[in-house]
Amino acid sequence: MFAKSVFVAFVASRSNPEKQYEVRQAEEGFLFCSCPGWKFQRKEAAARTCPHVASVAAKALPAAAPVVEKSVAGSHLSTHAKKNTTRRAAHDLNKGIMAGDVAAAKAVLADTTSGFSKNLKAKAAMLLATTAQ
Repeated sequence: MFAKSVFVAFVASRSNPEKQYEVRQAEEGFLFCSCPGWKFQRKEAAARTCPHVASVAAKALPAAAPVVEKSVAGSHLSTHAKKNTTRRAAHDLNKGIMAGDVAAAKAVLADTTSGFSKNLKAKAAMLLATTAQ
């Protein structure tokens, strides 16, 4: 999608687990996805997100070697869509925390922009405290 990008992961669709979307990292550093939810957001490409990008970001996967891709433009996303995307990301991170995923807990505690609930942050802190012992 972008001139230079790095393959990061394939992530299964929640509605159809047989379908997979490709998550890549652009040369500029942000993650992007091949799913329609990411492609059709009306926001700058660097500010877009989707459940697949959120799940990869929560796991903090390392970058791979650069690969050449096409370019895609973006502009503005409505507030309603942004809130729904944040809710989906919080839901995915909550599932990870409940399954004992330390990376998801660290992602919740490190994030300062999404405004995750106090309850989610408390669960994340508890998981980290119990795994540290």
